[in-house]
Amino acid sequence: MQLGFIYFFDKDKLFLFKCNTVSFKVVLLHGMEEMLRNKKIKVTDTRIEILRILQSSSSAISYNTIQERTSQKLDKVTVYRTLDTFESKGIIHSIPSDEGVKLYSFCKDDCEDHQHDDNHVHFNCEKCHKTICLYHTDIPKVKLPEGFFSTSSQLIVNGICRDCNELK
Repeated sequence: MQLGFIYFFDKDKLFLFKCNTVSFKVVLLHGMEEMLRNKKIKVTDTRIEILRILQSSSSAISYNTIQERTSQKLDKVTVYRTLDTFESKGIIHSIPSDEGVKLYSFCKDDCEDHQHDDNHVHFNCEKCHKTICLYHTDIPKVKLPEGFFSTSSQLIVNGICRDCNELK
């Protein structure tokens, strides 16, 4: 049986829904502010807002999407620095898009500072253009030639997502 993960913020609390076809189990992770403090990141309104925007998205999103969804016009450098900080602290990870744009999504709960454990497949839907993290679909091991050492790998599968497939 495969589990899925859904992140949900409500009143500065981050919930992780672990779900399968039989039941839903709700696990309280941390409040957003507490999560930032635990990662030794200063709590600011901008950082909280960016976390909320990332949480509210059902797929990985770009800087431009984040900027469009902010309640106020945020400084470009501040947003990029915030995303870089979140990524380096293991809160989010980035995914390259076909257009050369970075997309951002929450990490699984076992990522740490400068060490991501996001060894999962990303799915790019050719209809709705969403990029979705398939957390429980691991990237297959690749046997490298002698003398080569892998530090990371990425696998992006292109196709039609479940939601678009059901619309047929």
